[in-house]
Amino acid sequence: MMTPEAQMPRGSGEALADTKAADSTAIITISKAEDNLRAKFALCGHEMRVVCKADGQRHYEVSRWGQARTCSTLHDLQAFLTQIGGAA
Repeated sequence: MMTPEAQMPRGSGEALADTKAADSTAIITISKAEDNLRAKFALCGHEMRVVCKADGQRHYEVSRWGQARTCSTLHDLQAFLTQIGGAA
């Protein structure tokens, strides 16, 4: 029986590690931007939620007093925050 390391072609582990590092950096950056916007909306009395679909797509919902707005990008969220008078 071969060990998992023996089954993996040489060099693929390094490329995989680089890909994972780049992906995790992108995820951290998006997460931080989402968290910052969530905090700014909270200061304005709104709740922001990230909705992840089964196919991997995501969108954002901002709600207050039973009213909700759906935004598809972080840019749309920033524009809505500016519209409601939130800190830019």
